[in-house]
Amino acid sequence: MGKGLCCGEVIRLRGMKMMVIMLGVTVTLIRFGVLVEGDLFSKQKILEVERKLTQLRRPAVKTIQSEDGDIIDCIDIYKQPAFGHPALRNHTIQMAPTYDATKETKTMGKMDRWKKRNEEQSPTTVKQTWHKSGNCPQGTIPVRRIRKKELLRASSVKDHGRKKHSSTLSRHVSEFSDNKTVNLQRANHSVNQTHTFFN
Repeated sequence: MGKGLCCGEVIRLRGMKMMVIMLGVTVTLIRFGVLVEGDLFSKQKILEVERKLTQLRRPAVKTIQSEDGDIIDCIDIYKQPAFGHPALRNHTIQMAPTYDATKETKTMGKMDRWKKRNEEQSPTTVKQTWHKSGNCPQGTIPVRRIRKKELLRASSVKDHGRKKHSSTLSRHVSEFSDNKTVNLQRANHSVNQTHTFFN
């Protein structure tokens, strides 16, 4: 005689199957990945991030904790991360200008007067939040500390911190008497070209 399953036994068997499946998924995730702050990352990516952090971090002379949660490391100017770039490996920092200050032109004098007038009119404001918590000593530069979780969440550890290139140009046109000045700027504003056209 065949033995039939009642409704309660079917539900219990399905529940047990689901528990076995969930247990299998959990074991697989633990075996092949690492859970960091609720996100799953591969062990390979975590090792890559740790290598990148070791490469980026420099010994700090002073550390400043900002109000907004950022950590600013004051790094010796000669040990700054920029000198890791191949184009700057043998670069010498020039602390004093090479031009002769006694041969200053009238234009420079006008610019100084304009700066002075501008400074008198506008009150000094704190440009970056971390300045409220302190300043870097002379001979050091401020470098924002990159955290492990920021690199883990970046789409590519190799490209973290790089600006995306934009092919679109924004144009600003202004007129001065008979001349037209066209100011072309890239989206990141690091490239600026000015062309003057005469009518």
